[in-house]
Amino acid sequence: MKHTVDMFWTDNIAFQTDLDGHKVIIDADIPT
Repeated sequence: MKHTVDMFWTDNIAFQTDLDGHKVIIDADIPT
């Protein structure tokens, strides 16, 4: 993945950078 801002969207999946700098999935297009 490319390094971007703290949060970005890709194919309806939201990623956010955690404190360690790893990308974590927040919402994988699943109704909650």
